[in-house]
Amino acid sequence: MDETPIPNPPLSATERAPLARLSSADLEAIDSAVLSCAQGRWRKVAIVVGLCMESLGKRYRGFLDVFYAERVRALVDSGKLESQGNLAYMRFSEVRQVDATWRQLQRTVMDMTRYMRQRAATELRRSAS
Repeated sequence: MDETPIPNPPLSATERAPLARLSSADLEAIDSAVLSCAQGRWRKVAIVVGLCMESLGKRYRGFLDVFYAERVRALVDSGKLESQGNLAYMRFSEVRQVDATWRQLQRTVMDMTRYMRQRAATELRRSAS
């Protein structure tokens, strides 16, 4: 069953009005929730948005999923999240925390270093015998 992607609709002026009243502390709390919902592995943006809406729903009533999808995009643009797919389609894009990518890269480098040291030690033993 093929699904036709539907782009995230833009927020109307009426829907944007409550957002203008958000303080920088509010935005930081929302962004922090988005980052924690994203985690270190690839997750659909729609899942991240749904989890954020669930965790912040009582504090930020009436904020639409599209608002949270915009926060995801802002975090990608600022380099705090990594994305794949088209973020204009929250059900067809994924994000993860950038730190996880860095940790994965560090592990790969450490594994390669360990491998090269073992190989060098093996070669040294072979040449000594």
